[in-house]
Amino acid sequence: MMVVLYLLVAVGVAYGLYRYFPTATKRWFRRIKTARKAVFSTLFAVTTLILLISGVSYLVVLGISMAVLAALQIILEDPLEVF
Repeated sequence: MMVVLYLLVAVGVAYGLYRYFPTATKRWFRRIKTARKAVFSTLFAVTTLILLISGVSYLVVLGISMAVLAALQIILEDPLEVF
């Protein structure tokens, strides 16, 4: 029951921030989103390299498939796209 209350408070705070500070909220949300992308991209790259270096055949295949996914992401994603 308390979880529902916490979620309602979080939604209320988010709505209040956006309602009273729309530009600052959007700016900070974009910064957090960019930081999240950077962290997860780094973790993805490190995991891929560890799998490729491992030498175990099925882990190397998994690492190669992750590298293919990363390459497709780089090729297909528009770098100038705004969040």
